[in-house]
Amino acid sequence: MPLPVKDTLKPRTDTIRAGFSRAELPPSTEIGPSWHWNRAELFASGAVSLSDLLERVPGVTGLHAGWFPLPATAVYGGDPDRVRVFLDGIELDPLDARTGAVPDLSVIELWSLEDVLIERHAGEIRVHLRTWRVDRTTPYTRTDILTGDLETNLYRGFYGRRFFNGLGLQVGAQQYSISDQRLGGGGGGLGLFTRFGWARGKWSADGLLDRGRRGYDEILRSQPVNTRMPPEEVTGSTTYLRLGYGDPGGDHGLWAQAVAASRRFSETSPHRGAAVAGPLGFPADTVDTLTSRAQYVASAGYMRGPWRTSVGTRMRAFAGSSSQAPEARLSFDTRRLTLLLSGDRAPIASSVARPGTGRATTLDASARVLPLSWIALGGGVTRRQPADSADGPASLSVRGEAGIRILRRGLWVTGSVLTRDTALLRPPVIFDSAYRAASVGRATATVAAIRGTLYHALQVDAWGVRWSDTAGFYRPRWQTRSALSMNTNWLGRFPSGHFTLIAAAVHEYRSNLYIPTAGTPLRAGQSRVLSTLLEIRILGGSVSWQYRNLIGEDYQLVPGLGMPRQTNIYGIRWDFWN
Repeated sequence: MPLPVKDTLKPRTDTIRAGFSRAELPPSTEIGPSWHWNRAELFASGAVSLSDLLERVPGVTGLHAGWFPLPATAVYGGDPDRVRVFLDGIELDPLDARTGAVPDLSVIELWSLEDVLIERHAGEIRVHLRTWRVDRTTPYTRTDILTGDLETNLYRGFYGRRFFNGLGLQVGAQQYSISDQRLGGGGGGLGLFTRFGWARGKWSADGLLDRGRRGYDEILRSQPVNTRMPPEEVTGSTTYLRLGYGDPGGDHGLWAQAVAASRRFSETSPHRGAAVAGPLGFPADTVDTLTSRAQYVASAGYMRGPWRTSVGTRMRAFAGSSSQAPEARLSFDTRRLTLLLSGDRAPIASSVARPGTGRATTLDASARVLPLSWIALGGGVTRRQPADSADGPASLSVRGEAGIRILRRGLWVTGSVLTRDTALLRPPVIFDSAYRAASVGRATATVAAIRGTLYHALQVDAWGVRWSDTAGFYRPRWQTRSALSMNTNWLGRFPSGHFTLIAAAVHEYRSNLYIPTAGTPLRAGQSRVLSTLLEIRILGGSVSWQYRNLIGEDYQLVPGLGMPRQTNIYGIRWDFWN
């Protein structure tokens, strides 16, 4: 009788491969928790746009035309031109002629990101976005389904896998639709994300395509009466090839990167006749536009102990012209002391109509020191010097902060002063082309905050801002945001870590906000908004529910453009490791 043949094939076990290269992130000089979200925290935050995240930072005022996909932007220190966004080290310059110098943050999707870091300086906000990567050889699949009020429906799908030879493939897609019968502005969008690359040891090479289409209908305005904000239909994409050596997120050694990127934007909005153009200056028609811009980034850095240094250059090529933007960063980071120095000389995002004609040199210095474990001092200085006075005056902005830790678990109470120098405020004309630029003087804000762990899983994040003047533009004199949340894995009951409960209540208040026009400034009245968030994770599935504007406040964040009343959005996310 023949002996049975033994099966000699063995299944390969799941392994972690070398990661694709990623962009450098600066150390945090914040007192208390930093403004940093990883991929899991992003989806659990309840944010539906990048502006939602930015509004959690003191000194930032979000401007929304309504529920997504409508335009949204963020203003820092009352200046709409002081928020810069970087995706994998590529600066996202505004390409839409309708937005002018102020980017529309609603077109920057969060679903394809791996983490977000908000770097707050005295004179500007820098947002660092890093796209989703996979490093495991076991195939990863995820499905998201969300639905809610205003006929909101959203679907996402993800697939990612690394192979044993170092290759990797990632694909993701998103589709959503919304309908608002009360105010208009319904629409939808479709997004596609794909990455293919190779990584082994310290070397990696990858290519990425991130493409999105968005459209929304006309929006009814309450002031002036019987006017409408015109519809828009746009498509944008970011494509790059990247070669990297070493890891900028590591703790020692040399790293270097070279990125060749192309960003493309096209508008195919419906024709709009002169009879319905409205008195606020909206164009009677916007012809189809197609804009593309190349950006080449080369950077290198070295890390040793607490020291980190990096240098780089950024070349933009557009419409037959090009510009160079050198940049450098030096930091020292320990438990007791953090120092950060950075500078660049970049084009001013004045308009796609005249790319690279204006440049500004920006120098930043930030620090945080803990003389005792429960006392912290911090702050920073930003110097901005435009090469041409037509691009605005030179400015010096200063921020000083002091904090005391009142509980051992890390509850920080801080007070700070932010001084913004004279400035030329460029208007966010995506909301209304009648908005006008305005020259304003120095302004000072006083900020009080309490952030950190209150008791075990109970956390608080509350702050209030008061400006010294009553006639500032793009910022309310009084603004507060208070969030009380519980975030627990309940390890006593689920020691495996397969359970998470997040529950939060958020209250936001703003006093009157004014926007300059050729005539009388437009006003958005004060608002009080209460919202809640609930998320439960069991194994690989997460159920989420958020209820915005719980008390049904009738309010506006942009003059004349009403925000939705009580709005629910709920759904599931499910991860699969095959």
